[in-house]
Amino acid sequence: MNEEMYAFRIEMFGSRDDATRLGRLERQNKHIDADLDLLHRKVSDHEREINRLKQVGQ
Repeated sequence: MNEEMYAFRIEMFGSRDDATRLGRLERQNKHIDADLDLLHRKVSDHEREINRLKQVGQ
């Protein structure tokens, strides 16, 4: 009986650790998405500015 309880505890703590890691990965993923959105916006702004400068130079 004690052996079964010990195995059950190990499984429960392992699941909790997995959930904690999953939560951490989800937060990192949100940060990466936000960084990619910002990067995309900056690239778009720079492309617009480059095209504007090309138009002025012609």
